Amino acid sequence: MRSAECTNRLSRHLLVGLVATVWACCPAQAGNREAVDAYNLGNRQYKNGKYEDAVESYEKCLKLHARSSAVYYNLGNAYFQAGDLGRAILAYERAKRLTPRDPDLLQNLHQASLLTRDEIELPPRSGLGAALELGLSRVSVNELTLAASLVYLLIVVLLLVRLFLEDAVARRALGTAALVLGIALCAGTGALGMKLQHQHA
Repeated sequence: MRSAECTNRLSRHLLVGLVATVWACCPAQAGNREAVDAYNLGNRQYKNGKYEDAVESYEKCLKLHARSSAVYYNLGNAYFQAGDLGRAILAYERAKRLTPRDPDLLQNLHQASLLTRDEIELPPRSGLGAALELGLSRVSVNELTLAASLVYLLIVVLLLVRLFLEDAVARRALGTAALVLGIALCAGTGALGMKLQHQHA
């Protein structure tokens, strides 16, 4: 009897959760549809040489919270064609945050940067700082967050498995592995913090 009550209660909770999820997603889908329409309109305007109109359409897409590398990349292209190098570079840099290894994006950013006249010469960096900066420039915040989350999940799994093992050698091995992963997690979290601080700066 108690088992049936628990099953019914669990079913009700799952049903309420499902309804709440569907309800929460409905407005987002409407907003996403509008954002996709704005993005497609911007693409057509860009193709027809109406770069200022394309900029407006891509900006509308961003205002609808459809922030993606493709939107920022196309916005950068539209600004570039409209002759606004500063905003083009800014849009390319924002796209680079999301896809730091996209070769087309990096090429366009490089071309736009070459055309700026008042570029400030930064002192060259060397050693560990330069290596760290180079490594962080090749990964996005999302990739670092995902990696840190997976390492954290793996640590939790290892510690849970360790709780149920009776073999002392296996317990010690899992504890050591969890410790090493914990150190890696600390380093990854530090790198993520540096990346976020660099972006906000």
